[in-house]
Amino acid sequence: TVMMSFHGLDIRRRQVASPVSSRDYNLQLILANLMFVLVYIAIFIVIGFISNPFRRFELSLVFTWINAIVYGLVTLCISYLVGILVKAKNAIQAISTGLSLGLAFLSGMFVPQEFLGSAVLRVASFLPSYWYVKANNTIRDLSGYSLTSLSPVLQYMAIQLGFAAVFLAIILVVAKSKRQVTA
Repeated sequence: TVMMSFHGLDIRRRQVASPVSSRDYNLQLILANLMFVLVYIAIFIVIGFISNPFRRFELSLVFTWINAIVYGLVTLCISYLVGILVKAKNAIQAISTGLSLGLAFLSGMFVPQEFLGSAVLRVASFLPSYWYVKANNTIRDLSGYSLTSLSPVLQYMAIQLGFAAVFLAIILVVAKSKRQVTA
């Protein structure tokens, strides 16, 4: 809903009149949101250590954090796209709730992937949240940290980054088309 204010008609008109290109403007907004995501994840990591001071620091924990950052980038792009496309505040809240719960239920965040049917898993494989959960499950089951054992985790993270790149490309196209409509 905060991003919605940056894409209002008056702000877009001011941005068109400024010397900053639409691409640079949107990339700056995305980087600002990325900083918010990184601070948010860092707060959760710190709270996790404060709430459980006896937690052992393991390499698998670092990979889990990296996976969370990668998925945070994906969700950032999705939410940014929703913020650009939707104009009503109530609609954004409804879409955000439906989208986040739908991604969570289909991907195995609420119900373990082992219990989901093959048809649901096939559909879920087209969602970035599926690959986030799959990476977390693989990290949990790691017995060693060789390149061979880490390869699936890195592939799942790369797939998530691919989703982020696709959403980022869509964001830039939509933002450019909105700028041309405003101009």
